[in-house]
Amino acid sequence: MINFKEWLKLDYWFSEYATEFHLFKPILALFLLLIVVALILHFFIRKRTENRLLKKFLIGFPQGLYIFGGVGLVLVFLRYEAIRYLSTRFMFLSLLLVFIIWFSYHVFKFKVMFPKVDCEYKKLEEINKYRPTAKKKKKKN
Repeated sequence: MINFKEWLKLDYWFSEYATEFHLFKPILALFLLLIVVALILHFFIRKRTENRLLKKFLIGFPQGLYIFGGVGLVLVFLRYEAIRYLSTRFMFLSLLLVFIIWFSYHVFKFKVMFPKVDCEYKKLEEINKYRPTAKKKKKKN
């Protein structure tokens, strides 16, 4: 049974000795899944995305998933080995909070900033289509 009153105590989050870790396999699977999703997104964005602007907006997303997955795997390993201070619950909580902030920034960037930049990019392409370009020089033999 989960005791939510215990979550309010600082000793619970900053206990220097790791207690028994029941969620080892699910959390390990979660961080491995992050790395696999990052790998799939990496190849999808590089090979399948034709829109250059969309590719520019999404290029940093798999890299962040790689980082969070790797750091999470390191934290799971430290917790499994019961290393003092580095295996505290606070480390997992801070990783989760940073991940939520990073993910919400990317959602904001894609939902709010991308349509504005895409509209400006299309207008600029339309204007540049009618601008004069320099003639290509012919090579002399």
